[in-house]
Amino acid sequence: MNEMAKRKWSAMDGCLVFDITINRAPNDDVPSSVSVSCRSGESESQLVTVTRHWPSQPFEFRFSSGCYVSGYLQQKTPVHIDGVTHTAIFADIHYGMRGQADDHHFEGIMATCPVRGPVSLEPHTPAPAP
Repeated sequence: MNEMAKRKWSAMDGCLVFDITINRAPNDDVPSSVSVSCRSGESESQLVTVTRHWPSQPFEFRFSSGCYVSGYLQQKTPVHIDGVTHTAIFADIHYGMRGQADDHHFEGIMATCPVRGPVSLEPHTPAPAP
């Protein structure tokens, strides 16, 4: 049974948003998904399918507002946090706003969810470094 959990990760003061749906039991080969949107323009979004396979399929999105993001997302299990096994979404992305010299790079865990047990209301979702 593939139980899904919702998480959110954002950058650029909430302008770039990743709405993440994590498959808590990825051994069943059901992928996770991520809807990527830019809040500074029209509410357009793009979908990325995330699997455990590496190298993953690269993506590149350019939004009408000038916001852009490109890179890779990968589903990883097991990731152990405080003795609990989690499924994680790992990211290696570049993002920013076209026309500004503010290209950012994030490489690390974007979101996690425990494989078993209740889904916490306060998920471990690290924020990007400034």
